[in-house]
Amino acid sequence: MEKVSGGEKNLYQPLVARIHVSRYFPDFFYDKKALELESKVPCDEMFVGGSEFHCLTVAARAYHMDRAVTEFIKAYEVCNIIYLGCGLETAYHRINSQTAMFYHVDSPEVIKLRQNMMGTEYNEMLIEGNIFKIGWANKLDSSIPTMVVVEGALLYCEEKVVVSFVHALQRRFMKLALLFDVVHDSGLRFANRFASTVKNKDEKIIFSVRDSERFVSQFEGARLVEEILYMEDISKTIPLSITSKTKLLIFLCDLRKRASILHLQFKGI
Repeated sequence: MEKVSGGEKNLYQPLVARIHVSRYFPDFFYDKKALELESKVPCDEMFVGGSEFHCLTVAARAYHMDRAVTEFIKAYEVCNIIYLGCGLETAYHRINSQTAMFYHVDSPEVIKLRQNMMGTEYNEMLIEGNIFKIGWANKLDSSIPTMVVVEGALLYCEEKVVVSFVHALQRRFMKLALLFDVVHDSGLRFANRFASTVKNKDEKIIFSVRDSERFVSQFEGARLVEEILYMEDISKTIPLSITSKTKLLIFLCDLRKRASILHLQFKGI
């Protein structure tokens, strides 16, 4: 089969990780839609560099973000769920809400690929656009409760870009919650060393957070609802069959607080 470029590997890696965990560790995390899409992954080279630890952390991130999104929908029912830089994320199918409207925003090339692979459902819309230019919000009702989910995309931005982006979201949405993953200062070097084995080596993680409360304090009316360590609350379900190396990496990742998920809410919600 044909080889794929580094950029394509970056796009497929999270999907491949969820496929891997769903097949080999379904009690830990199960993504039926990801398994259905396996035959559409262009070649098995996406598995190269996709270590066991990488696959489990991708699944853990999805688990925690699904839980936060599900709780948001339960609280507000009629609401927007927006995945920025959505790639081939399959959360829509895992969450399976009948009341929320889901929006997936990414570049034209990614949106075309996503449409070809998955299609769309009645309460789902694909939007082509730059996630940092808030024009994509013109296509939805910004007055109702809205949760914006960003998986990975902010890690490659300077902090001032992230801060400006969050301020833009605040101005646009009246009732806003934000969910995104961060690397902490202590884990920046480790994250880049590890990411170079599964992603494009030219891409470097540059956004890190030393103090989550201090970071959130930059936004008027914002509060940190929760900061979730990747393996928090699910360590008991980690498969016993994983390698000793993976167990050690998981332990160190949470012990040293190398990476987490921040859940913010803003005044009005």
